[in-house]
This record gives sequence, structure tokens and C-alpha cells, in this order.
Amino acid sequence: MKRAAIYLRVSTSEQLNGTSIDGQKAACLGLAASEGAQVVGCYSEDASGALYTARPALMEALASIERGEADVLIAFKIDRLGRSARIIRDVVDRIVAADATVLTTDYKLDKSAMGTLMLNMLGSFAEMEKDGILERTKGGSLRRAQSGVQPQRSRVAFGYHVVTNPDKQRGLYPESAPGTYVLDPQKAQVMGEAFRMYDGGASLRSVAKWLQGTCSPSRGSAWYASTLRALLSNPIFKGQASYGRHKKITKEKGNTTISRMVLTGNAVIIPCPAIVDAALWDRVQIRLSEARQTFSGNPARKHLLSGLLRCPLCARSMKGTRRTIKETTYHYYSCPHSRPSRSISGTVCNPKLLDAHVAESLILHGIGDIVSRPEVLREALDAYRRMEMVVFDPASIASAEAALRALDARETATVTAQVQGIQAGANPAVYGSAFAKIAEERTTLTKRLNELKTQQKSFASERLDDATLMTAALRDATTALSSPYLTDGERHDLLARVVEKVIPEEVEGETGYRVFLRSDAETVHITQPMRQPVAL
Repeated sequence: MKRAAIYLRVSTSEQLNGTSIDGQKAACLGLAASEGAQVVGCYSEDASGALYTARPALMEALASIERGEADVLIAFKIDRLGRSARIIRDVVDRIVAADATVLTTDYKLDKSAMGTLMLNMLGSFAEMEKDGILERTKGGSLRRAQSGVQPQRSRVAFGYHVVTNPDKQRGLYPESAPGTYVLDPQKAQVMGEAFRMYDGGASLRSVAKWLQGTCSPSRGSAWYASTLRALLSNPIFKGQASYGRHKKITKEKGNTTISRMVLTGNAVIIPCPAIVDAALWDRVQIRLSEARQTFSGNPARKHLLSGLLRCPLCARSMKGTRRTIKETTYHYYSCPHSRPSRSISGTVCNPKLLDAHVAESLILHGIGDIVSRPEVLREALDAYRRMEMVVFDPASIASAEAALRALDARETATVTAQVQGIQAGANPAVYGSAFAKIAEERTTLTKRLNELKTQQKSFASERLDDATLMTAALRDATTALSSPYLTDGERHDLLARVVEKVIPEEVEGETGYRVFLRSDAETVHITQPMRQPVAL
């Protein structure tokens, strides 16, 4: 007696059209009975026919045949095996290789030339039907989008809601038609503030922290800088929603699928209420672009000239490195291709290592020189105004203030412990070192907080004339560069406001640096006697 494995499959769209697992199963059991086959397994799933190895039930059915547990695979129709000629051909080939056969209501395995032709024709028809369904679905959605109605209503940007048919049935949004955008007043206000904070100089990380304490995101439980970047880049917030801006690409990897969204470049624009004006949105896009190039990276590991110091040969950003060898720490900058191991081709661009202390000291000296030369500053002014922002995030100041409050609480707890210890007969001198350490930490934190507040800019302040404004900015940079209470990352961000790049070069045998302000003008060549490059 033949042994049969039954395979059943539906997808969401087919369920809506009336195709069901129960109906398929009844038809397959009838086929098995007509062939006198005993059903040894029934495998069903809800999955797309465009997938192959990522369909667990199909893989189990084929495995049972390959193990010799069944002689025939029964399905309702040949398109249940797949919605492409390639997948159907692969499935049938596996079954034939296991000396088994395939049986459906519209096909019976025939190994002749005519049977192979029929299988290929049925696979092509299944593929054509799938493509036709997609064309009709996408065509209808595209026409609705072109008429100003959003067909995609399940994923909506934070701050918005797309009216659905169930909304209308419940009496919600009586003045809005299904598929139109309405604002969520509370979330829209929060999103508008997030735009203004980032435009005012706050970092993505600090705005995300503020959002985390203000409200929950639409999806997930936490705000991340990457999530916020995607939101700030969405033109919906300036009143331009879209349909077809992204498309989903799904690939199979083993028994799983990997999906990602890619830009299509041919989106349909749908008008919607704006949360921010176009000018603010455009400024945020400029800052997002510049920040990714200049201000990205882990602040705790950032070097003062990260992204600014360029290799004189290949113009790539030179990499800052700290290495400790035999208790001696070397701090230097090098080209990304300074050694063969760092280049895919094995070639070396610039093997010279630049002493970080010398380079940074020379830049500080040069910035001080530029301050006294207003004629160099005027051409850089427009670029500086575009970069004008609060360099130090509000989170940095808030963090320093929180650390001081925690220190006060620690001091109070230490005093309480001292009193209790004295009452118990302990020597009060043992608490002296603890109070001394607290006092030292308070002095450092207070100086750091004052330094941060000094560097913080206010856009409401009175505008100065061009040369005075740039001179003040460079003087601020000079002060910050020499401050021991700011991190390298904070000093780097302040320097990057006014300096576009720094290129090492030699003139008449003397090594120095040429500093380019954020304009087309370049500064004088900065040179001082240098130590020999670091040797490791």
C-alpha cells in the first residue's frame, strides 16, 4: 500500500478569498483514498508561496519522503508547493530523487517530456497568477495614494494617526475620511520639541534620553539615537507624507527569512498636517548630514583631532591611537593605511606616525594666532553661522549637576556614619580620608560644571559683528582646548565648529600643519620645531 504525506498551505490573501486549510485537507484525503494510499502525515502552514526553505511544514514533508516514510506527496494544487516555477521544479526534483511521486487535483507526476512540459507550464501559470495579484494590489494602492489617501495604515510616524474604516464605524474623527492623516496633539508637540532641541545643538543621544523620560515610542519600549535619526529624516513632519518610499526585500537564509526596507526613489507624496516648518526640517537635515561625518563616534574614545586631521597623501581621516608599551603610553595619529595589514590591497599610503601631543599643541597655538587676524575670519563667518549650535549637550550639564547632588548625598551619609561610629566608640579620624576625597571630587566637578556653562551658547543673545563673532568663537575654542576639565570628545566638538580639516605638510624641511576653517579660505601654515615621530 502506498504511504502518503499531505501538504496544506494558505496565505493571508488566500484565506480572504475563501481558500481554507479544511477545504484543502478534505480534497487531499479524497485523492489519497482514490489512490488507495495510507496517510502517514499531514503538514500544514500559513506561509507565502514565494518562500522555500523558510517553510517549516514543507521541509518536514519533504524530509519524511526522503527518509522513506512516505511514497507520495499530496497537495490540493501544484501552486501549493510554490508560487514560482523554480520552487516547484526544485520540490518535484527532490521528490523524484527520493523515488517518490507527486499528486494534486491538477497534476500527476509524469517523467516524460510532455509531463515535464506540463509541470513547467503549471509553474509558470502559478507565478503569473502571483504576479497578477501583486500588480492589482499595488495598482489599487497607488491610485489611492495619488488621490491623497494613504493605503498603508498599520505603521504611522510618531505624532500622527491615519484614519481607518473601524475608526469611522466607532464614530471617531467624523470630519476626516479613511486614509487621511490627523495629528495626535500630545505626541505632535513632543516631536516638534525634539526637532527644536536637535536644531538647537542637542545631540541625538541627549534628545533620545529626553524622549525616554517624556513618552513611550510608537513601537518598542525605549528610544534610541538611531530611531530618532530615522524620525528626524522623515519628510512627513514638514507636511509631506509618502507612499512607496520604501519597499520590503525578503531573503531566505536557511530555515529563516531576513527582511529589510530599502528606498525606492519613486514615492508618491501625500499632503498631511505639518508638525514643523520646512526651514526647520531642512536645517535638521543639514546638521544630521554634517554630524554623521564630523561628530559621530563614541565620545569616551574620541580624540581631539578625530575627523579633522587628514592624511596629506590620501586625504582620509587620520586615526588616533593610544598604546601602552612597558608602562609608557604613546598617543599618535596615523593614516588608516599606515601599515600593510590595514589595507585590503596590502599597500602602504603614509607610514608616518604623528605625535598627538605635538599636533594638538600646534593647533592650539595656530588657533590663538588666527584670533589676532580678523581678515582671515571674515570668509569663514557664513560657514560658522551655519554650524552655530550648543556644542555641549544639556545632558552634559545635567550629568555634572546630578553628580554634585549625588556627592552631597554621599557626604550626608558619611556624616551620619561618622556620628554613629563615634557613638559606638570608633575613632573619628578614620573618616578623614573619605571627607578629603569627597572635597576633591566636588572641586573637580564644580570646575567642570562652570566650564560647561561658560561654553554653552544662547541663540537669544545679541548678535555681534562678523569679525567679533568669529574671534569670540575661536577664543572659546582656545579656552576649551586648554581646559583640563573637559573630555577630548567635548573639546573636539567645539573645535569642529570652526575648523573643517587639518593637513600635515612640510615647507622648507619643517613639518607643520595647515588649518582650514569652515569656508573656502585657509589659514597660514603653522610650524614649530617638532619631536621625531613616535616609533613603536
